[in-house]
Amino acid sequence: LYPFLARDFAKGGVLEGKEVYAFSPSTVTVVQGDTIHFTFINPEDDVHSFVLPDFAASLPGQSTTHGTYVARTAGIYAFTCDIAAHLPMMWGQLVVLAPSALR
Repeated sequence: LYPFLARDFAKGGVLEGKEVYAFSPSTVTVVQGDTIHFTFINPEDDVHSFVLPDFAASLPGQSTTHGTYVARTAGIYAFTCDIAAHLPMMWGQLVVLAPSALR
């Protein structure tokens, strides 16, 4: 997925033999009322999840999962993978702007 990391994960690279878990992008910014159509790509064998306060998606290994979320209330909301061993790496934030912020 990220060709620029190939050298780092290759034999002798700084990430050789390591797994790096993260959401990319780690920040999603939308406007209140927007409908977000998520596409989650999990290229690894490990199961992950994507959890917001009122939305959750299971992300099986080596799969693509789709989800839809309506950003109803302005604010900043953390999202995480709910597998304890994947924290603190797998987290991010959903920033929902009030419509007045665009004026």
